[in-house]
Amino acid sequence: MSATPSDQLFEELYSELRQMASYRMAGERADHTLQPTALVHEVFMKVHARLNDPALDRSDVLAIASRAMRQVLVDLGRKRNSAKRKGMHVQGTLSALAASQPLDPEDLIALTDALHRLSEREPSGSRQAQLVECVWLGGMDFTEVAQRLGVSRRQAHRDWAYARTWLARELADAV
Repeated sequence: MSATPSDQLFEELYSELRQMASYRMAGERADHTLQPTALVHEVFMKVHARLNDPALDRSDVLAIASRAMRQVLVDLGRKRNSAKRKGMHVQGTLSALAASQPLDPEDLIALTDALHRLSEREPSGSRQAQLVECVWLGGMDFTEVAQRLGVSRRQAHRDWAYARTWLARELADAV
């Protein structure tokens, strides 16, 4: 069976995805059983069907993989927390986000919920939520994200500033 162009692109990006997964896993608890390689494989299984579009480019695959990686980690965190505790404690989430540091599972869940609420805001909430995902979790730079989202680099920086402020307010209300 021959590989599709998107499969080949995923293979080309494998080491970059593995680095992204290693970075994300650094923020997980020490006794976590999921390894970065397994996380990348989970992501591939989750998004494989969506990658069959030949029009996908590098930034598309990274954005799709970033979102899927976040979803896998959030699902694991939710599963762990459901048995452990009822409430969420969000501490330093926006500082970690601004510094591109890994988040605790509880903070990742709270951030995911806040990003979902942001994406529902009109007129540009969806774009701002995508930008946060691409920059923070995907490790993409503002030029690349701006091109992907069809806005100027300056607009991407404005969206980043707005999203960070909005998320800070939302997460402070969640505590």
